[in-house]
Amino acid sequence: MAGPAPEVLKIGSRGGTGSLTTSALALGTARSTLRALREELKQTSSLQPVITQLVDEGHSLEHALFAAGRCEPSAWSAEQIRLRANSYVTRLAQGYLAAAKGTGFVSGHPAERSIREAMFFYVWSCPQSVVQGNLQELACRDAAW
Repeated sequence: MAGPAPEVLKIGSRGGTGSLTTSALALGTARSTLRALREELKQTSSLQPVITQLVDEGHSLEHALFAAGRCEPSAWSAEQIRLRANSYVTRLAQGYLAAAKGTGFVSGHPAERSIREAMFFYVWSCPQSVVQGNLQELACRDAAW
């Protein structure tokens, strides 16, 4: 997330453990899962309010990511964004798996792949503080947020 800047490719990398780059990848994965979930739920219009909330949350996370990339004073930290991005992509994958029902567990099904991809963000270039926050969330502790 470098730029705009003259000769942007000559600027040192901002990637690595705890960077916004991995959060951006998680949000991209979440978008893909959201598209698939929308397709799966076309037969279940009663879940549209849930989808709307998830879409809104995704937009909020994207805005937070871009604000942090611009170093805005009120921006969330990279750690806060990663914590929320991990949670978001995981909840979307869980929702997709639930909507796909038993077929989602079949090896090669897109829901199965979404679950694996979401879980990857918990171990790939994930700072310990984010792991701790995600574990607190799993334990239903508000301190994670």
